[in-house]
Amino acid sequence: MDGKFSQNGQGHSGDKASTEGAMHLQTMDNVEAQYEAAQKADGNGQIERHITSSSKPPLNFGTVLQGLYRSSYPEAEHYSFIQGLKLKTIVTLVSKEMPDGFQQFMDANGITHKIFDMGGTKKEKIPVELMQSIIKVVTDKENYPMLIHCNQGKHRTGCVVGVIRMTNSWDTKRVLEEYTTFAAPKVRETDLKYLTNFKISSLPNLKPKNFTHTIGRYGYLTIMAFFTICLFIYSFSKMRIWSRRPREASSL
Repeated sequence: MDGKFSQNGQGHSGDKASTEGAMHLQTMDNVEAQYEAAQKADGNGQIERHITSSSKPPLNFGTVLQGLYRSSYPEAEHYSFIQGLKLKTIVTLVSKEMPDGFQQFMDANGITHKIFDMGGTKKEKIPVELMQSIIKVVTDKENYPMLIHCNQGKHRTGCVVGVIRMTNSWDTKRVLEEYTTFAAPKVRETDLKYLTNFKISSLPNLKPKNFTHTIGRYGYLTIMAFFTICLFIYSFSKMRIWSRRPREASSL
């Protein structure tokens, strides 16, 4: 099956988050904890407070990467909480009729909506081209802060998050553990098999994040080594010049 992609809305500039890998399953008792986690994720502490008795995160809400969140399909009761995240983009992994007011909510908050028509992972395989398109969007920090979701925030979202983890050098065991945490008690063997067999090389247009960091660090160390050598040569040459002057003066 070929995945369909559509885009609606206009983006706006958003605050950057700074928490990685925190997993929080939603219950009625941890609404405040979810807000605090999201607030800490914002580097400048600028997330507005919208936590009230009628405000709560969507089911399976959690922080994935810096400025990247996951959840189930947001409903009207979740809009107040989501507004506090100051999202720039919402990525929907299922094509269906949107809940009442969802488009209006995104329009009012300047949120770009990107829809990927990913079939149910229980019966359909995820096309490589579709996953590549999704990963290209969700790893582009120009789209952050971002929320990625499907229906329940378990299977489609779990597979996408698993691939994101692989681009950040997570091993398979750790990826499967996180997937299971969010998907339980309805863990799908097809998803576990997909994540176990997934090859990062199937995303040819995506460079692993750690590779970029390695090149940057290597370049920095190379420059520092070069300047250190130049400074040593310069200092050594100056010392030789000064050491010659007393001998030249005594010979006059």
